[in-house]
Amino acid sequence: MDHDDPDTTPRIRLAAALAAVTPHSPTLCEGWQARHLAAHVMLRERAPHRVVADLLRRAPVTGGHLGAVADDAAELPGYTRLVEEITQGPWRFSPMATRAATLTEFLVHEQDVRRGEALPSSPTRLGPRVSASVWRSCLAMARMRLLRHRDGHGLVLVTPEGPRAVVRRGATSAVLTGEPVELLLALWGRGEASLTQWSGDGEAVAALSGALR
Repeated sequence: MDHDDPDTTPRIRLAAALAAVTPHSPTLCEGWQARHLAAHVMLRERAPHRVVADLLRRAPVTGGHLGAVADDAAELPGYTRLVEEITQGPWRFSPMATRAATLTEFLVHEQDVRRGEALPSSPTRLGPRVSASVWRSCLAMARMRLLRHRDGHGLVLVTPEGPRAVVRRGATSAVLTGEPVELLLALWGRGEASLTQWSGDGEAVAALSGALR
């Protein structure tokens, strides 16, 4: 099986991360154990109407349909079945059955699981094809996130071994350096759990690192 495929690799990695922990293992998602995160992924792909129902009812973060599925997965047999459903993929007509809907979210959630108890000693590296897709997603996400922050500071994204891009120009600039997945985590508001480094103008670093939290 190709493990450097933007269409399949994120799912393989997320399922492997979930299978490697217990149902009650902590994650980076506040209030969620591994079973809650797995329930969230399964519901968004196979029962999106239940996700919408929870939102409309303003169900608690671990309540509603998500809570019910997570409760069924509190013991290992139920949890194993839940991970298998994620491995098998989405409902045929799911609006989430696209690369755009899974690439970044699945890679972020993989790290939510893997870093729930401790940060890794080295950054996560992916194959060249997946890395290239993640890099493009990072550029688009960075531009989108900065639309609300007209502070005059520029932002540059850099990977240690290659791509470098000016996301926004400014009188002063901050540079965020890291592997594509590490940059992705920072842009998803998980900067404290990402192995990235800020450099550049101090005021720009303070403003932009705060804006991306």
